[in-house]
Amino acid sequence: MHEKLRELVYEVAEQNFILMGDFNYRNIDWKHPCNNGGGTEEGKFLDCVEDCMLTQHVHCLTTQQSTLDLVFTREPDLVSEVQDLGPFDSSDHHLLTWVINRSYDADRVKKGL
Repeated sequence: MHEKLRELVYEVAEQNFILMGDFNYRNIDWKHPCNNGGGTEEGKFLDCVEDCMLTQHVHCLTTQQSTLDLVFTREPDLVSEVQDLGPFDSSDHHLLTWVINRSYDADRVKKGL
C-alpha cells in the first residue's frame, strides 16, 4: 500500500492537489521531520514528501500519541486554519477541519465553464 501511495504522489506532484488521510506513520515527528530512517517506510515517505516539495499542514496530535491524520499540498497557502475538534465518535482519531484558500469566478461556475 505505501509504495502505491508514493507512486500516486509522484504522479500528481506537478499539479495542485490536496492529499489527506490517515497515513499511519507513527515514527515521524511532523514538527521536526528528518529522514533518519533511510530505507524504512517512514524514510521513503519523507523522501517522497521532500522530492515533491509538499507542505504538511497538521501540527497537532490526531491520536493520543501521534500525528497520523495528515493534509498535504504543493501550494503552502492552499490550506490554513487546521483545527482539532477532538475525538471522532468511538475512534481514537480526532476530527479535523481546515480552510481551503481558493478563489473562483462565480460567473464561470454558473455558465459551466
